[in-house]
Amino acid sequence: MDNRLGQKLGSLFGLVAFGFILFIGFYHFGQRFASEYSGHNMLRKKEHPDTFYNEVLPSDATQGRHVFHLD
Repeated sequence: MDNRLGQKLGSLFGLVAFGFILFIGFYHFGQRFASEYSGHNMLRKKEHPDTFYNEVLPSDATQGRHVFHLD
């Protein structure tokens, strides 16, 4: 009886592992070869209005120089 249960659990584990590997393969294929107009790529390229860009442009007076302020 234990031998049959072990065989059934082994078969179930093999089937689940094969299904997982197959799913990962299809997902990778879909991501790798998706067209530039797919929904996932369009969302990635879209500008988000609430995005914060930490970019401070230097003023003309300090362009190319370092200015250190004390206190």
